[in-house]
Amino acid sequence: MNLTSEEVAHLAGGTVDRNVWLPFAAALPEDDRRECLGQLQFIEPTGTSISDMDDTIKHCNVPNRRDLFQNTFIRTFTPVTGMPELYRECAEAGAAFHFVSGSPWQLYEPLAEFLQTEGYPAGSFHLKRFRIRDSAHKLRRSPQKAHKHAAIEPIVTAFPQRRFILIGDSGEQDSEIYGSFLRERPHQIASIFIRAIKGETRETEKFRAAFEGLDPARWTIYRHPDEVRDAVIHLVKHDG
Repeated sequence: MNLTSEEVAHLAGGTVDRNVWLPFAAALPEDDRRECLGQLQFIEPTGTSISDMDDTIKHCNVPNRRDLFQNTFIRTFTPVTGMPELYRECAEAGAAFHFVSGSPWQLYEPLAEFLQTEGYPAGSFHLKRFRIRDSAHKLRRSPQKAHKHAAIEPIVTAFPQRRFILIGDSGEQDSEIYGSFLRERPHQIASIFIRAIKGETRETEKFRAAFEGLDPARWTIYRHPDEVRDAVIHLVKHDG
């Protein structure tokens, strides 16, 4: 179904701004009394998008499987210091957000509540498919790399004219995944920012290998969001 700008504005209750959200409800059989509600995001074909969640905006400690499990299912979600403020500034500058996480889709509601409570901008969620009958052991061992690459690929494909800022962390294979996207889609990937959760530097072997042959100006290793705030905001404003 295609909607004109006028129809979207009417449904939104006014003029259309960037990254409009519209509520919707699933049409179910008459004998099905469930109410399935959601929100649909309209994203401009051009502009800037930002992606990632685990250990980037929310503490997970992905490398430690026991800690990851407890941070995902038991402990209260904790934001990475400085990231809510940075993402709000990016949103005000016009960025759209795509939250990619290795958490199972059943955790969508608490994750969405966490983002709202901490003041993160709204964005699309891209969570891992997980069946209730699957064991917790299987979830812990499920490859994060395959999920993250498979989640990001259709996003960048759907918006060939948008520019993407990939913000990740050093916990698993973010640098390797993002490096491959930069090689394959240099015109779409504006820049890469990797949070060094163990104090790594640009000279760390995993980063040297992941970004070998790529322009050093296109990828940054940081410890605190304040170190990259100006660079990220500049990219959003420039590409937006």
